[in-house]
Order: sequence, then C-alpha cells, then structure tokens
Amino acid sequence: MPIPQDTPELRRILALPRRPQEHDPELARTLTLNLRRPGGTQTLRAIQAFALFQAWLMRGLFGPIGVGEGKTLITLLVALVLGAKAPILVLPANLAEKTRRDIQTLNLHWKIPNHIRMYSYEALGRMQHVDLLRRYPLTDCVIADECHKLRNPKAAVSRRFKRFFDEHPDVPFIGLSGSICKRSIRDYEHLARWALKKNSPLPHNWGELEDWSDVLDEHTRDRPQPGALVLFSENVADLAAVRRGYQRRLVETPGVVASVSNRIGASLLIRAVRYSQQKSVAEAFTKLRHDWELPDGTSLVDAMTIWRHARELALGFWMRWDPRPPDKWLLPRAA
Repeated sequence: MPIPQDTPELRRILALPRRPQEHDPELARTLTLNLRRPGGTQTLRAIQAFALFQAWLMRGLFGPIGVGEGKTLITLLVALVLGAKAPILVLPANLAEKTRRDIQTLNLHWKIPNHIRMYSYEALGRMQHVDLLRRYPLTDCVIADECHKLRNPKAAVSRRFKRFFDEHPDVPFIGLSGSICKRSIRDYEHLARWALKKNSPLPHNWGELEDWSDVLDEHTRDRPQPGALVLFSENVADLAAVRRGYQRRLVETPGVVASVSNRIGASLLIRAVRYSQQKSVAEAFTKLRHDWELPDGTSLVDAMTIWRHARELALGFWMRWDPRPPDKWLLPRAA
C-alpha cells in the first residue's frame, strides 16, 4: 500500500491561506442591513453571514454545515450576493414543497431573488434533462442544497454536473450539506474542486487522493504510515494528530464554512402531511371536546379516555364495543 509522498500538490495545499474559524458578529449585522427588506425583522446568524461572505470572496462555497444552522436562507440569498443573473437551485425532490413555503415566509424579511430556477436531483438525473444545466439562459451560479446527493461521481446526475463544470469551470458552485462526508474524503473531493477550483484543499490527482484516503479515512483495514501527511500535524507521526491537522487545514481554507458543533452524519427532513378533514370527523371532534361524548352518545368521564379516542378520531375512525358489555362487567374492568 503506497505511502503518501511529499509532492507539489501537497505543497500547494499546505501553502493555501488560512483564515480564523471565528465568525464576526459585525459581519452579520452589516449583511443583515444590506440583505433585509425594509420592515423585515429577522437577523442573519453568524454562520449564515460568514458563509455568504466567503461565497462572495471566493466565488464559490463548500459548506459542511449541520442541521438547523440555516442553510435554506444561505441558498436563497447567495445568488443575490454573487450578482447571478441565471442561478439554479438543485435540491432533493422531497424538499421542493418545503423550500417553496420557506421562500414565501422568508421573502417577507429578505430580498430573495425571484429568478432562481429550482430543479431536483432526481429530475437532473433523467435522460430527458441531460442538457438542463446548459440550456439558455446559461446557468451562471449552481447552488446545491443537500449536495451529498452528488457524492457518487458515477451517478448520472453527478456526471452531468461534472460535464457542466468541465465546460464552464468559472461558474460558481455553492454546495451545502450536513452530511457531505459519509465514508471517505473521496466523497467530496469533486465537490470541493467545483466550489474552490485551484484552491481546493484536496489533491486533484486521483492516485494521490487514493493514497491520502488510505491514511485519513475511517476504516478497519491495515493502514499505511502517514508519510508526508505528517506535515499537517507539524511532523507528529501519530495518526490521530495527522487527521486533526488535516481537518484544521480543511475548515480553515477560504471558501470552506463548517459547523463546529457535534452532529451525526445525517440530514433531518421534516415533511408536512396535509389533508382535508371530513365533515363527519370534524363534527365528532366537536362533540368529543365540548360534550365529552362519542359519536354514538356514549359519555366519557376521564381525560385519558378522551385523549385515547381523540387519537383514534385523528385517523378517521373510533372504536366501540359491539355489542356493548353489561356494566357489571365493564365497571370492574375499568377499576
């Protein structure tokens, strides 16, 4: 198993600028004033402002940002920050409805551009949409929410993204996800390269990336020695120190904005289930709440029984004895 060598790519990555991870509260206040609508009351979080600033500064963003940090607002404002004329927002199909609702709410507070085209990864992966990214008007900013959907470079949708960025390498790529890395640094090397171009903190050479992967990934097989990667840990050969050093190199790279809180490697998806309540169910609920009675007139005497029947009615049915047992049996049972 090859040992990582001291190569020009490693020296390029070590020489990349570093920036502090701290988020400036003044930046959040300044961007809030510039991006908020008159009368808006919401305020940018520090990590949201920092991500928008880094996207503007580097013309791209690689964002392993965790659940609940406000990624949706970043995806909706970054096109405005970059001055994009034909931005495209790509997201999972099951997030499309939620995002449209979020746009309606957030647009009351923020200057959300109204020219963002929205597509799903599933649609872009279909043969009939093979040229969707390249259609007129030419996409001048690609925003990928939950970009771990592009983790597999062999998937059809990933190949279409690769073809687009091979042909248009200067188009900004904004990739955000709470679970960018699942098993290997190879999961996100192409995402970091699309976002940061020549400033990506990962080797562009596939063979060298494989050597790094053998050392840095979490796995149980035999590992090679860290080799030249000890330069990430100031020549401390301990594997844990080398991995921490690489992590610092990654998150301190301009254009990379990462959450620092502990989190699991998964996204949180909350779906709203909307349904029309039948008139008979609504009437049954009214009778239950106001009169403490079931639809057949049976009286209820305690809150726990009401709660139990309310859970049934919420699903469109209610249970009753058929036939109803005599009280001399029911009362001892209840007791």
